[in-house]
Amino acid sequence: TLNPLVHIDPIGALMFWFFHFGWAKPVMVNPMYFADPRRGMMLVAAAGPLANFALALVVLVAGRLGGIDQDTPLGTVLAWTVLYNVWLGVFNLLPLPPLDGSKVLLGLLPGRAAWVEDVQQYGWIILILLVVTGWVGRLLDPAMEAVLSFLGAVARAVEGAVGAGV
Repeated sequence: TLNPLVHIDPIGALMFWFFHFGWAKPVMVNPMYFADPRRGMMLVAAAGPLANFALALVVLVAGRLGGIDQDTPLGTVLAWTVLYNVWLGVFNLLPLPPLDGSKVLLGLLPGRAAWVEDVQQYGWIILILLVVTGWVGRLLDPAMEAVLSFLGAVARAVEGAVGAGV
């Protein structure tokens, strides 16, 4: 369902409210519905981060085409929307269970890659340690810069194409 209330995890919402780090209820997916379950699960897992990047790109392009100055209130909201969506997309691609990146990694690795499944029980602990120690920022900053640079280049290309009447 697209109803956001169904996806709210009460503890994740409280954690977000108090500690600015939370989570939603996981969406259950039955891999047996896919002709190739491994590839299907990888694509489902990649869909979330890709949607974050796509939304960031749409907002970035809309802001540039609309000539919205970043120093205005609307420009600030658009800039934060881009940053949050890129951060969420990059964060979710970390190859740690329960994040989507672990399922993408499983789909890319040859064989069963049981070690990724073995890490599953410790994924939350590792994730919390990364967040509490600040290492998550150190890990994500280079990827954030790369994605933002790429999206900026695409937005400039779209702006140029629209300006040229293509």
